[in-house]
Amino acid sequence: DVAGQGLGIDLNRIGFNVNLAPVLDVNSNPRNPVIGVRSYGERADLVGTLGAWFVRGQQEMGVVGVAKHFPGHGNTFGDSHFSMPSSYVDKERLFELELAPFRTAIDAGLDAIMTAHIALPRISESPRIPATLSKNVITDILRGELGFDGVVITDGLEMQGIVERYGSGRAAVMALQAGADMPMVLWTAKKKEEVYRALINAARDGTISQERLNQSVRRVLKLKKKRGLFKRQLTDYDTVVRLRNYNPIHEQVSARIAREAITLVRNHGEMLPLRKVRYRKVVVMSPSGAFANIMSKQDHVDLVKVPFVPSRSRRRAGIRRVIEAAQDADGLVLVAVNRYHVAMIKEIIAELPNTPVAFLSFASPYYLSSVPSVEAYVCTYSYRRVAQEAAAWAVLGQSRMTGRLPVSIPGYYAYGHRVEDRIAGMPLKPPTID
Repeated sequence: DVAGQGLGIDLNRIGFNVNLAPVLDVNSNPRNPVIGVRSYGERADLVGTLGAWFVRGQQEMGVVGVAKHFPGHGNTFGDSHFSMPSSYVDKERLFELELAPFRTAIDAGLDAIMTAHIALPRISESPRIPATLSKNVITDILRGELGFDGVVITDGLEMQGIVERYGSGRAAVMALQAGADMPMVLWTAKKKEEVYRALINAARDGTISQERLNQSVRRVLKLKKKRGLFKRQLTDYDTVVRLRNYNPIHEQVSARIAREAITLVRNHGEMLPLRKVRYRKVVVMSPSGAFANIMSKQDHVDLVKVPFVPSRSRRRAGIRRVIEAAQDADGLVLVAVNRYHVAMIKEIIAELPNTPVAFLSFASPYYLSSVPSVEAYVCTYSYRRVAQEAAAWAVLGQSRMTGRLPVSIPGYYAYGHRVEDRIAGMPLKPPTID
């Protein structure tokens, strides 16, 4: 609730009245390539509880919450930005798992929902029609069985999962016919014009009825009135610029969330924390950012910076630099933000099989499956500044790691797992909030 309120206040201040969040997909498939750490986890009750509190906080501050991606994108193997994934769940399973967080958020007063470009062959009218265009999904299940009468927004109608089969304009018409209220077109002027013309023509020739249009317009106007958008008073620009990087209470909230999320998943031989009394030299490989900045100030650390998205040549150069620096090191700390870093880490470990490794994932907790031999493994679930700072103080032994896995890592660790962190000292820089 506090996180939602803080974000709502800041968004309102700079003039935004809608936030396309939270993600209420249950990340039940570890091989899902697109949802990842945007999801709260693999259990419907966790996702629903945290998502509903976020919705409440955000909407209390006058910002429309948009839960996505209905009816649930977490159990797919594909990315709808590039193709249309399918989910073969039946209706019983859909209500038991994927829809449960949406039901919780609806009960909490959710304003709006965004649809997913995923096919549901056992539920939609035909095997390849996406949920965004399915009357069975939007009108029958969402409106009828879940009782949602808020605004329904489509996911981007330029995404390949839609364009390759329907085209953006035709899809916008089909979405309104299925029960959606607001087709979303994100990127190109050409596609926006295509959608606009398709909707105008459909309204003129009766393909979309006047009654159907009135339903959507009524929902949009009702929501605007509910959130006070007809009487908005925006903060003047100079004040926004002055305040945009300074909100101490929100900084404290962010820091606390980041700190309490840090999860010590593995710590063989109590490799962590990296106390100077135990380590003469530690080599750290990390992209630029707060983590690298803090580690560079430790006199027992030799830092090797790598790009956030390294090219092949830079990957090779980074690997060489780490291997050279680590010839006389007592340990390695290797950070991954994406799969390029994971590939680098695999090569480094192969070249230095006798050097203890602490692996920090600033993204997917599933990265451990690619490098299962590491002595220590830490998850932050984010690469944002506050998460990087929290990770740095944690691995240096200056704050505790109290987070738990919100997902299971198949073959390794169960949902809720963590290693008890018993040896951390008092924080050097404690961002506390009571």
